[in-house]
Amino acid sequence: MSQSTTIYSISKELFDELKNSENRKEIKIHNRVKDYYTFQNSFMGIEFVLTKDKSETTKNILNQIFNPTEYLGDFDFENPDFEEMMDFMESGNYFPYLSNEKVTEISEIISEINESELKDKYNATELNENDIYPNEWTDENIEGESNNLNHLIEDFSKLKKIITQASKEENYLLICSG
Repeated sequence: MSQSTTIYSISKELFDELKNSENRKEIKIHNRVKDYYTFQNSFMGIEFVLTKDKSETTKNILNQIFNPTEYLGDFDFENPDFEEMMDFMESGNYFPYLSNEKVTEISEIISEINESELKDKYNATELNENDIYPNEWTDENIEGESNNLNHLIEDFSKLKKIITQASKEENYLLICSG
């Protein structure tokens, strides 16, 4: 099984419904999302390349794309008990998210990043040496194959699209990794 992250763009109304619900897992979000995309094997590579040669402030903002610091759910992450934390995260009531303000902040940064910059920063050897999942990055750009520059650029394009659109529509983004 490979690692993936799915980003769901949702309206403020749906976000508020999730926020105020006692049982979030009962709310069917799949047919109510504005847009979504699954990043299969690429999200760690995208994160690594996007943050390369950026200031610490910019890195911290960009790292929140796939690792949000806000979440819906009641759990003390400051003093976690590992088993309780795993139970909470698997309960269906845990939703890491990006607020519409954070989405706009990220959108402003990634709007300045283009395909040429990704090409310049992409280095398969460097990704593998830094243990960037799945540690199978290659410089061979065979159409339809993953873990290469084409895959990274295609997924970055989808990321940029969903973030830009969410920013325009003032949506929230739910980030589900697994």
